[in-house]
Amino acid sequence: MPPDLLEEVFALNEELDEIRDMRASGTPSGDLKARLEKARGPIEEKRAVHEAQLEDLSAKWDTLVDRGAPATERRPVLEALRERVLERNYINNLLAGIEKEMSA
Repeated sequence: MPPDLLEEVFALNEELDEIRDMRASGTPSGDLKARLEKARGPIEEKRAVHEAQLEDLSAKWDTLVDRGAPATERRPVLEALRERVLERNYINNLLAGIEKEMSA
């Protein structure tokens, strides 16, 4: 996982812990929801960037395959696609954690 995404994972987990503590101490749900929405913003932005990267890499892959590019030329694109998909899974899990807290 890239260091910047890892930092966001840790920061979001800390934020979610604080929100759980606030919920346990009786903080109004509207305040919690506002804080969760604020936490969701950067993660949604990162997801949009990753989706655009996936689309670009997929188009590049298709072009390479269509023209019969050798494996040595295709491998870097395939590896980049793999990394983006793995990162997307982390991002989706982060968003799922936020959604879970919002519905609690």
